[in-house]
Amino acid sequence: MMALRTVMPDAPDLLLSGVNRGANLGDDVTYSGTVSAAIEGALAGIRSIALSQVYAKEGMADTVPFGAAEAWGQQVIAPLLDAPFAERTLININFPRSSGPGKGHQDGAAGLPRLCTRQVIEGTDPRGFRYYWFGLHGIEHTPGHETDLEAIQDGFVSVTPLQLDLTHEASLGELAQRYAQ
Repeated sequence: MMALRTVMPDAPDLLLSGVNRGANLGDDVTYSGTVSAAIEGALAGIRSIALSQVYAKEGMADTVPFGAAEAWGQQVIAPLLDAPFAERTLININFPRSSGPGKGHQDGAAGLPRLCTRQVIEGTDPRGFRYYWFGLHGIEHTPGHETDLEAIQDGFVSVTPLQLDLTHEASLGELAQRYAQ
């Protein structure tokens, strides 16, 4: 928002947010800063893409291998450069852990985990202030449903279109009836 309203004299044709360190898959997109920046771009009428690099968190410390993003980034973004985006939509791209020879990419829906144990990790920042970090462990999902979760699990780059209209249309009539009294 700062760049669009104060730094840039004109809005860009394309907004790339990321490459983020860590996955933004399934319903995790609802609390992702990377996806939020792309959402702001989409709300401003700019074609927007969120990019994230999945990595194995165990033993990684501060080093994250961005090999898959480097190997696949240009190839996955190129077809989107002149593609029209529907109003109030964005594309969410996640690169798999391994850069290897690669399996290509899969387009699919944002996955919804069947079981997700969310962990809240408390810490202290360098100034002595408490913070809370959301962690995910034990995510189960149903294989074979062509979602971003399965694409990444199978070593593919996931490419997922997201829409910003969160309204559950099927519930509108029911709510109208309940408040009509």
